[in-house]
Amino acid sequence: MSQKYVKNSERMVWREIDEETVVMDMENGYIHSLDDIATIIWSLFDEYRDINRVCEKMQEEFPDVEKEEIRNDLVSLVEDLVEKDMLIPEKELGE
Repeated sequence: MSQKYVKNSERMVWREIDEETVVMDMENGYIHSLDDIATIIWSLFDEYRDINRVCEKMQEEFPDVEKEEIRNDLVSLVEDLVEKDMLIPEKELGE
């Protein structure tokens, strides 16, 4: 079973500027900057909460990149976003 995630919209506000995204943590004032690839992933979580679906969409976006490389990079980014409370595993929300 694949893990699902949601953006922490109660605590984070974000704005896309050019091809990057700036995310501000309203609780502690930290500002996070997402590069162009992380911005694509961040936006995919609006439509697809499932990490496998996000991975599939990234493979469609970048067909020349190996599936395993996309998956590893995606998992690494998601772990980082979860650690920073930018993404929340759905199971923690009781959904």
